[in-house]
Parts: sequence; structure tokens; C-alpha cells
Amino acid sequence: MPLKRLLALLLSAALLLPALYACSEQTEESGDVSRSAGTDADALAQVQHYLDYYKEHPFTSYREVAAVYALGVSFDGYDLSALEPDEKAGTGEKAGAAIAGALLEKAGVAGGPDAAAYAAELAALSEDELATLDTETLCDVALALLCTGQAHDPSLFVDELESRQVRGGGIAAVKPVSADDVIVADPDATAAAMTVFAVYKSRTDGTIYDNTLMYLYNTADETDASFADLDGKKSAVTTAKTLVALLCAGVSIGGSLCANIKTTLDTFRYEPAGYFAGMRAHQGGAHSEEATAECFLAFAFSVYGPTWVKLAE
Repeated sequence: MPLKRLLALLLSAALLLPALYACSEQTEESGDVSRSAGTDADALAQVQHYLDYYKEHPFTSYREVAAVYALGVSFDGYDLSALEPDEKAGTGEKAGAAIAGALLEKAGVAGGPDAAAYAAELAALSEDELATLDTETLCDVALALLCTGQAHDPSLFVDELESRQVRGGGIAAVKPVSADDVIVADPDATAAAMTVFAVYKSRTDGTIYDNTLMYLYNTADETDASFADLDGKKSAVTTAKTLVALLCAGVSIGGSLCANIKTTLDTFRYEPAGYFAGMRAHQGGAHSEEATAECFLAFAFSVYGPTWVKLAE
């Protein structure tokens, strides 16, 4: 059966069946993820590689915090000093700090970014100001307000993202200035938007939701289920972001697509000395902190379920 047809069938099933995520026990004192019945041992080994890696490397974004939070292990021994943005931080950096700070607070960890202060500033953004943000920043602001519990209207974010859908179902990286603009879908922006659509599914137009999800299925590489970035290169970042979006949308991690994505992500491993030392952005490329963080989050969510959806319940 052609892969595209198989993916379409899998999508139909995903829209009807909720995802089932395995639960597991964690040993907080050691930071090790313990195996439990029904949990994929290979998946546990993969996330353990990241936990060990970050014992020697600082967290640089909210994604590492979200991954450890999802895994339920202790934050002891991890360097969180780089999570606080500087005075010149933009909206995206403030949103990331709010997410990181909120999750650290939920985990009982003191000394993180002041989530409430950043969230209050983000919540004060007007509808017109939100419209000027690039799509990924807009999505991070939505997640920041979700994580902090700051009062907000999710429809403002959903409606703005819906207005950015282009032909084929993908989402543009920025808001089109006029109807005459020729805007192409951005793979990373589409994954980010799909994540927000999934978190706020009840507020999202059903046709737009389905078209965005189908875009992700249709853009999977037919040979290895990887995803290309806007430059057309197979990308660990884009592939990891797409896996997160699919998991948030309820696509089963046990299904062919997500399983193949996880297998493909392993081909981006950076192992110059024969052991795990992070991830590459592109196959054969250099080490990338961004790719490492995105893949860590994707693997953590693949084992324990997406935190974003759980917080929205």
C-alpha cells in the first residue's frame, strides 16, 4: 500500500480514537526513569540519554524544562541559570521564560524565572499586537498563558492562527499583509500551530484543524517519515516539532507514523566519540543545541504524553 494512502488511513483512525499513553514510575532522587509495565524500554533508554547529557550541559530553553517535567524526575543537578532572559528579551524569550518558570513552580523548584510577571506582560498584549508576532512566537505566548494559568481568551490565538492557513493546509510563518500576498506554508510554524489547535480543539474550526493535520501527514517523507524545513532539508528540529504536534493531536505513538518518526530522529544523533553527545540539526551536520532540546521534548512526550494537552484538560 502506498505510504500516502496508509498515512491517510492512519489519520482517519487518529481522529476517531484518543491516544493512549503509558504511565511510569520515576526515581526522583537519582534522576533515572524507571521501567514499568507497558512502557517501551527503548524509549526509556532514549530519554535517559538526554537526562545524562543535560547533567553536563545547561538548559537553554523551556523545552528541556518541559521534558524533565513530563518525565517526572527531579531537577536536582541541572543547570537552570540560562533560563532567565536579559533586559533586551523579546516576546518569544519572555514567553519561554514564563513556560519554564511555571513548570518549575509546578515541580516545586524555586529560583526559576518569574512566570507570573512574564505572563501578566504577555496577557496585556492587544489583539493587534498578537497579529504582528510570527507564528511560532504567537504559539509560545499561548502556551505560556496556558502553563501559568493567566486569564486569557484562547480564541484570540486560535482565530489568528486560523487566518494564517494557506492553500494545502499549512500555516504561514507570519500573518499575510493582504489577500494578494503569496505566502507559503512554513513546516515549523505549521507544527506549532497544530499544537495550539490540538490544545484548544473545541475552539478550532473543524475543517482548518483537519486540513492542518493532513498537511503534516502529507509532508512526511515517504521513505523515512522525516520532515523537511523551509529550505527543503531534512531537519531534526522540524521532525521533532511535528512529532509533538501529532502527539498533541492524539495520534498514537504506537502507530506507524509516530514510530517511524522516532526511528528517524535517531539518525540525527551526534556521537563524535561513539557515545550520545546531543543531536544534529541536519544529518551529517554539526551539533545543535536547538535540535537536542526539541528532540528531548519530543521523546519525553512520546513516552508520557504531551504536557500541553494535560494542562488544558
